[in-house]
Amino acid sequence: MIAKKANFYGSFAKSVAIVATFYCSIVYADNVCNPAFFSPVVKGLVTNSAIRETSGIAASRRNPNVLYVHNDSGNGPQIFAINEVGRLLSTLTVGGWGARDWEDIAVGPGPVDGVNYIYIAETGDNYARWPKCYILRMPEPMVSATQSETSATVTNYDVLTFVYPDGPRDAETVMLDPLTKDIYVVSKREAQVGLYRMPYPQSVTGTNVLQFIRTLPATWVVSGDISPSGYEILVKEPNRILHWCRQTGQSIGAAMAAAPITLPCASEPQGEAIAWRPDGSGYFTLSEGRNQPLHFFARQNPDAPPPGYTVHDFNGDGRADISVFWGAGDSWYLHQSGSNTFAFQTWGDRGALPVPGDYNGDGFADLATYNPENGVWKLKFDATNVVAAQFGFAGVKPVPADYDGDGVTDLAVFHPASGTWYLMMSTGGFQTRQFGWAETVPVPADYDGDGKSDIAVFHPATGNWYIRLSGANSTTLIQFGWGATVPVPADYDGDGKEDLAVYHPATGNWYIRQSTGGTTVRQFGWSAATPVPADYDGDGAADIAVYHQAAGNWYLMRSADGFYEQTFGWSAAVPVASAAAIRLVQ
Repeated sequence: MIAKKANFYGSFAKSVAIVATFYCSIVYADNVCNPAFFSPVVKGLVTNSAIRETSGIAASRRNPNVLYVHNDSGNGPQIFAINEVGRLLSTLTVGGWGARDWEDIAVGPGPVDGVNYIYIAETGDNYARWPKCYILRMPEPMVSATQSETSATVTNYDVLTFVYPDGPRDAETVMLDPLTKDIYVVSKREAQVGLYRMPYPQSVTGTNVLQFIRTLPATWVVSGDISPSGYEILVKEPNRILHWCRQTGQSIGAAMAAAPITLPCASEPQGEAIAWRPDGSGYFTLSEGRNQPLHFFARQNPDAPPPGYTVHDFNGDGRADISVFWGAGDSWYLHQSGSNTFAFQTWGDRGALPVPGDYNGDGFADLATYNPENGVWKLKFDATNVVAAQFGFAGVKPVPADYDGDGVTDLAVFHPASGTWYLMMSTGGFQTRQFGWAETVPVPADYDGDGKSDIAVFHPATGNWYIRLSGANSTTLIQFGWGATVPVPADYDGDGKEDLAVYHPATGNWYIRQSTGGTTVRQFGWSAATPVPADYDGDGAADIAVYHQAAGNWYLMRSADGFYEQTFGWSAAVPVASAAAIRLVQ
């Protein structure tokens, strides 16, 4: 054993240096509100034909995972409620209003305490000719992120009429200060645009005269938003996003007197919409045009890998892709979720196992295989960046995961005969751990939510889980399952912690012990189906799913939008969207 370990460790030392060059350290801003965000991922496509010229977006405060969008001028007075993967949930028509030129939307508190309101900006004025502009204010409706499509007419709304103190002008940005309920309007076309304030309480019977606050170091401003906390401000130009931090007790105007910093911005054909996520975990942008991607920029967290990444996400849109691997032909077939396109690539060795992961920390799953005959890993980052490394020997199982919590998948193998784990961590180098024995199945996962995968094994004969939490010197023992069940740990409740779970092929029952509390039993599958849980809808929670290998059919129960079926694969193709699937074919 010692000789074998030394051989594969020595041969791998040179290759691991190559892998390390692809890892980029993250630098966090020294700022109280941490304005550091990852590059965008595509959460989904907004495909409904009615949403064709998006000019504003805002996140619901009442309804989890719901966004409001609207069209630009020349369209009807409709507000569209969509979920965070872009599916239309409800169309709200504002009765008795003509929608001259809607340009932005905001959500937040208003005249009735405890009620959140939608604010629509009727502020477009390309030729500075309208003597008056308007903001419509209406209570938020009840909308579910998983509901079927509905429609309704809104008649209960206030009209806030206003004028500028310095004459008519074009504006495409309205923002609500949740701490004061003041409304802010940002003009569009000046070399340095103007920031205007409509203080609370706003008149609903007379004409409000805006207060000029200051100029801003921006031009051609198309959207903006104040975070639900009230302490962060975003202003969007077509190809630039500016961010300000606000200190306790400071006004919006005083906060925006400081120099802004520039945040990541997606390449969009005509991006005119930006909105904070209600929990402050990131921001969304959306462009005008049909079938546009909904971009999300997740806030960087020093203690966790890039949010939105899942080990099966090959196109970086935050959703697991349906994918199969044909070992006899070294072939990967990917049904990519964001663009709904098919991709084919040849990579790996004949007879190798698929072991996708983010081996260079860029937020995309890399094609990767492990050859159990010679212990060779083959990693493909893109068309030109590839690595082949020997790390393993006959009789070990590949168990790649992020054991050091740096956002990079580490090469690792488990030797059942001795219960030994061999880890090549991207920050900590080579390590060995003795944990398990011949009758146990490796189930590494982040069970405590600290961003690091924990070493763990499942004992089928007893249904016992043995977990060594990262940083702990003790073992956690939990009985959950029995000999006829397959371990399928995943984060089913979306709290950042992997849940203990087992699948019973004979009945198709899933048993999930949620880290947030309670046990769920769900019937979904049958004896010929392989469990392939993953986050297919990008809502942060793993979805129950099975793959029928004989027919090549995928059956998903997505938490955001329900049942989904897709034929993709055939009897000789192995699903790569699950560590459980890999264990079943070994």
